Amino acid sequence: MSVAKRESSLTFRKEQFLFVSQFYHCYDSGEEFTSTELDESNLLQVENQYRERYNIPFPSEIRCIRQTYQLSAEKVSEILGFESKSYGNYENGEVPSISNGKLIRKMKDTRKFRGMIELCESLTLIEKTALLSHLDDIIMKDD
Repeated sequence: MSVAKRESSLTFRKEQFLFVSQFYHCYDSGEEFTSTELDESNLLQVENQYRERYNIPFPSEIRCIRQTYQLSAEKVSEILGFESKSYGNYENGEVPSISNGKLIRKMKDTRKFRGMIELCESLTLIEKTALLSHLDDIIMKDD
């Protein structure tokens, strides 16, 4: 048995993507099969192509953006209007929708993120004031 490769296509979010599919090939029976690990590797190739096509940040970028502002993933989800665990899921590899990816990308710009916070109605006045002050400090350092 050996690991073999061939070009394949997969539909992800209603779009076709070409990728190099990995699978096991049995010399004796000619049977081809995969494992969970190979399936995950194959899917990751397609998800990465989707991220690149729509300029959706990768998990490490998503985590870094949040850490820049010293916020919890749940707090960022709240500010952006996502479901409570969404941002954390995106940090752990779930692929955001195109629109959520755009919002996350906009967060990289501290001034744009500041505007999002100003519009957020779920923050208390104390939370909003503290966060805006923190962002103002970041903006001053960047200028």
